Amino acid sequence: MLPNTARALAVWRGPDLPMEPAWAAFVKDLRNVQTAGEASKFGLILNQEVSGGRGLVISAARAADALQPPFKSAVTNLDVRWADPAIWGALKRLSGGWTMSYFANALDHRTVGYDKIEWQPADRQVYLTLFARTLKVAGLVTAICLLLAHPVANLLASLPLRKANLLMVLVLLPFWTSLLVRTTAWIVLLQKQGMINDILVGQEW
Repeated sequence: MLPNTARALAVWRGPDLPMEPAWAAFVKDLRNVQTAGEASKFGLILNQEVSGGRGLVISAARAADALQPPFKSAVTNLDVRWADPAIWGALKRLSGGWTMSYFANALDHRTVGYDKIEWQPADRQVYLTLFARTLKVAGLVTAICLLLAHPVANLLASLPLRKANLLMVLVLLPFWTSLLVRTTAWIVLLQKQGMINDILVGQEW
């Protein structure tokens, strides 16, 4: 959404604030975003990285047409938060084709400042716990299935064909349960004395 800013920040290495050309490109993009009516959308994207980013972007986009060079001082005069390198680090990360932020979040980390990665606060560290719990449950269920399936499979292989077929039906019966429930429900609804028929018969057309 900010092509000129993305190109300008491609050569910026931080952690100091970018030079004036990047600010000029940013103001140009803000004007285009405001004209296209996408300031709020851009703000929501930035808000994922920077708390309060949506309001910051909307207010800057509304004032973009009135900004004059030097744009660095003009933008920072709108809100001192624009002088925070963390915001420009977020813009640089978001301007790429992919971002590490999502991978960091998945591992209970976050990006702070320009490019520093640290652990999430303790009350927001949930993903690693969920991953471990999921693997634990999956491993336990797999082990139980193997323990239950081996004697059944051994019995199926040793029984006569007729008894083996009956046992196979009993094994597969739980897989058909949901289909049987749906079929029974349709029968209840659509039979001659069913609910839908009674409603239609009772209507005066």
